[in-house]
Amino acid sequence: DETYPKLKDELNELSEKWDMEKQKMLEELWRLVGELLDSYEEIMKLLPDMVSYDDIGAHLIVYEQTGKAQSQLEKVMDLQRQLLHEFESEL
Repeated sequence: DETYPKLKDELNELSEKWDMEKQKMLEELWRLVGELLDSYEEIMKLLPDMVSYDDIGAHLIVYEQTGKAQSQLEKVMDLQRQLLHEFESEL
């Protein structure tokens, strides 16, 4: 799916007109989203098929990775809210 890369490129282009603080926030947001996507990819690698769901060892690792992904998701959402607030305060 090309939706995410396309939207990312479009937003990066728009951000060139933003002040430096907002640009840095967007850069950090992309970094955090990248980490989150990496975590989800690790989880998918651990569970490639239905048989892998029966592996108790995989369950423990997935549980740990899921906690990590949840924490990363919360950071992404917090930063999105902060960035949105920056723009709303200018209206």
